[in-house]
Amino acid sequence: SLDGKYVVYDEQVRTNTSRQNDLYYVTVGPDGEFSKPIPYLTTSFDEWEGRFIPEPNPKWLAYRSNETDSYEVYLQSFPVPGNKIRVSTNGGRFPAWSPDGKELYYMAPDDRLMAVSVKPMGNSLQLSTPQPLFQLPPANNAYPYDVSRDGKRFLVSDPTQTTTPLTIVTNWPSLLAKH
Repeated sequence: SLDGKYVVYDEQVRTNTSRQNDLYYVTVGPDGEFSKPIPYLTTSFDEWEGRFIPEPNPKWLAYRSNETDSYEVYLQSFPVPGNKIRVSTNGGRFPAWSPDGKELYYMAPDDRLMAVSVKPMGNSLQLSTPQPLFQLPPANNAYPYDVSRDGKRFLVSDPTQTTTPLTIVTNWPSLLAKH
């Protein structure tokens, strides 16, 4: 979380007949010590990719779940779940917040990056209709994008591109002095 007091993570739970992902969080003490894991969303569905709204003392968490038989992005009150809002309308994954918490982004099933405006309304949130921003490259299970700190740009990973080796030269001024 922005204030450094919480860390959310998903954990895969296996049973004899199935596996699912649930969301847990830990609190971080002033000495940097973590609390014992605290169950947040532990249902019969998959919940994962949890992201806190970027504000001190976060009151909302974005995540992905398959409770509607397809993966959708939701917002849920934090630290006590209960006030749940569905964000995506036709599938979604990889939620990410704008730095000011006024927009939530996610990747639609057709690999378009979608944006939803978010406004606090008492104990709830008012959401705009999701709007497409641009096409992303197909994603595997890793986050395919991130939002810059100023909220004006996106860093996009493209796993289809071949990589060129990178050569790093350290202490290069000493090499110039030799010539």
